[in-house]
Amino acid sequence: MEAITLLKTQATGVRRDWASIVSDLTQEQAHWRPPGVANPIIGVLVHAIGFVDTIINKTAQGKPTIWETGNWAEKIPGLAPGRQDLEKARAAKTDVAVVKQYVDQVLAEADRYLGTITSADLDRQVPGFGGNMVPLANQLSSALVVHFAEHMGEMSGLKGSAGGKGYAG
Repeated sequence: MEAITLLKTQATGVRRDWASIVSDLTQEQAHWRPPGVANPIIGVLVHAIGFVDTIINKTAQGKPTIWETGNWAEKIPGLAPGRQDLEKARAAKTDVAVVKQYVDQVLAEADRYLGTITSADLDRQVPGFGGNMVPLANQLSSALVVHFAEHMGEMSGLKGSAGGKGYAG
């Protein structure tokens, strides 16, 4: 199996599970404050999809993120891609439907981009964590599969603790 096919197959599987968690997410579940120092689902959701936005747009394509071009900071006040400030994430009262619009735009762009990549693109060196240069394949796999799945599990657990059903399967 070619690397591009593997990446697309893994991303599709993760996306299916992701959709099962967020499709029926309510305002109450999204903003439920877990005990301790965990972020509510809404903060985790914006963080996870913001990473996809950054890798697909800035890192892979060298263009502004959808967050930036769509003025999402105004539409989703109190939250931002990247690491969430715990107090801001707990205080945010963002409409889940608006966040899902951002999610949909980012995932549509990810799908569009994945339809254009080549093996040579996957080998291209791009900035990774800590400033190290890594193959683009590493960053795409991290954003679309590994990081996404990590936070999907977190959101599933939070949703279950908030009275909802996490994974649908």
